[in-house]
Amino acid sequence: MRDHVTPRRVVILGGGFAGLFAARALRKSPVAVTVVDRRAHHLFQPLLYQCASGILSEGQIAQPLRGVLRRHHNVRCVLAEATDVDAGARLVHARRPEGADIVLPYDDLIVAVGMRQSYFGHDEFAAHAPGMKTLDDALDIRRRIYRAFEMAETAADDRERQQWLTFARGRAVVKAGPLHLSGFAGWLAWLFIRLAFLTGFRSRLGAVLSWSVVFATGSRRARAFTMPGTDVSAARAAGPKAPEPP
Repeated sequence: MRDHVTPRRVVILGGGFAGLFAARALRKSPVAVTVVDRRAHHLFQPLLYQCASGILSEGQIAQPLRGVLRRHHNVRCVLAEATDVDAGARLVHARRPEGADIVLPYDDLIVAVGMRQSYFGHDEFAAHAPGMKTLDDALDIRRRIYRAFEMAETAADDRERQQWLTFARGRAVVKAGPLHLSGFAGWLAWLFIRLAFLTGFRSRLGAVLSWSVVFATGSRRARAFTMPGTDVSAARAAGPKAPEPP
């Protein structure tokens, strides 16, 4: 049965990977596509960790949605946050950045709003284990890392400097249903979970051997971020000191 509205109106909620691929798939279709997102950019989440560590800038992993879809002439982008969907009337209610409400009629609706960070009922962990789902999360982690660098720069002694430049290992929090582990036991559980998701026997065996050697020898006892010019980085660059001749 033909719709009385031509072309058909397709509203996509979310400008992430799912929403972007949906809009691209409809590029040559006789439809009018509206992409609604509360951010004006498309974020490439797999590179968030490089933005958090300062390797890449935020502009290198986030591109304007209108720029990404500039060649899709049947697509328009709306900067707004969807607040409600009236399935009976086929209406999407959204709120623009300045607070005004808008209504978007649709014939077909694609919901691709993504996910959010979950602490499984322990929101108090957020202060100590920030998530990395958005650009703001990555920038917050970057600020924490740079702050640690600055504190290490003015540390009173090498011990305090090493504390600021070291990210602790050997501790984790794992929760799976009724099972709740923390500390060293949680860290071991995390290792087994990592192994479970590694594909292939060689990958698992290689990881076990590598971690076993590291754990037994203590060669990576601390994972430290060091800055050029500090005593710690100079000692690492020089390597082990040769014994003095008798």
